[in-house]
Amino acid sequence: MNAEPDKAFRQNQALLRLFQKAPFLVQRYPARYLNALQNLLIDHFQLHHWPELEDGLTQLRQLPQKKAFKRLQGIEQRILERSTLLEANMLLVQKAYHKGRLRAAQLVPELQQKALPLSYSNQQSLLYIFALCQLLDGQADDAQTTLNLFLDRYRKKTLEELYHFGRLLQLLVHYNLKHFDLLPYLLQAFRRQQSPFYPESTALLLQYLQQLLGAENRRAQQKILTEWSDAIGGAQLTATESRFYEYLNLPHWLTGQLHGEER
Repeated sequence: MNAEPDKAFRQNQALLRLFQKAPFLVQRYPARYLNALQNLLIDHFQLHHWPELEDGLTQLRQLPQKKAFKRLQGIEQRILERSTLLEANMLLVQKAYHKGRLRAAQLVPELQQKALPLSYSNQQSLLYIFALCQLLDGQADDAQTTLNLFLDRYRKKTLEELYHFGRLLQLLVHYNLKHFDLLPYLLQAFRRQQSPFYPESTALLLQYLQQLLGAENRRAQQKILTEWSDAIGGAQLTATESRFYEYLNLPHWLTGQLHGEER
């Protein structure tokens, strides 16, 4: 909490080593061991220790089968929530969109059937991340299905920032699917919303997407996409509104459009 992830990592690592040296402590204090392992995984995530995080997730998911942890109430759901969300966010930060799409193929059907006992906020976060991975890995149809599930389940006045990103992602999905008759209405509806989140980056997205709809040919489209890409870098928005580009990797999407097929 004091923005000292290295110090937190060392402390949690030392605590886990103590448990490893004295296994009877795990039997006596399984909840403390679980908390220490979960905190260490968060440290690995913050410090980008990806191999260690993957190994730790494997260890975490094995705990419910061990005798010492079976008596902890709700441990399976707790581990499912933490491990699934950590994994998805890891793939997002790594820009491992193909891996994210493959994971979505496994989990989105379960989310559709409400077979995963996850909290509302975690379900929505997973659906958004998976839809983004599907779009950026070239599967706009799958992204639309996942995103529709995200939007259909949205509860008003909750997770408003994530909903903002979901609405913007919806515009990109429909553009990829060439729904050029629908997009003007979606753009108009978004402008009426007047969301306070990331106003500069949002304004650029709406502006250039509107211009793309009016592009007469591939050459004009390429010019607009290049100008949009330059505008993002030139305005230094990746510094002032960096979170926007963490949750909506427009440079990656723009590169795909510039090298993709003609509309």
